[in-house]
Amino acid sequence: MLAYLLLVALLSQVFTLFTNISPTTESSLGAGLDIEHAFLTTPIDNDLPLATLINNPDYLIVAPPTAVPWQFDPQIYWLKFTLKNSTSKERSFHATFSNLMLDDLLVFQVENAKVINSIKLG
Repeated sequence: MLAYLLLVALLSQVFTLFTNISPTTESSLGAGLDIEHAFLTTPIDNDLPLATLINNPDYLIVAPPTAVPWQFDPQIYWLKFTLKNSTSKERSFHATFSNLMLDDLLVFQVENAKVINSIKLG
C-alpha cells in the first residue's frame, strides 16, 4: 500500500512538472517574445541523428509539452523550443530542468540549421 501511495505521489509530481513547463515558461517570457513547441518520441534503441531532425522539421509534432506522451518506459524525447524575439532589445534566458527521472539530457542551440552550442547534463 505504501509503495502504491508513493507511486501516486511521484506520478502527481511528474504530471505537475510537465503540465507546468509551457505556462510557466511562456508567462515569464514577457511581451514581444513568442515560443513554439514541438516534440518527437523514439524508442531508446533508435539512433536518429540530430541532423535528421534539423533537416526534416516535419518529423516533429507541433504541440505544447503537455501533449507529449510521457511514459516510464525508456524512450528518447526530442523537445524543440523555438524562441522568437520581436522586440529590438537583446534578451537573455536560462532553462531549468528538474526531473529526477532523466538519465541523460542533451541540450542543443541551433541557428540556421547549424548547432552553435551544446551541453550534456545528467
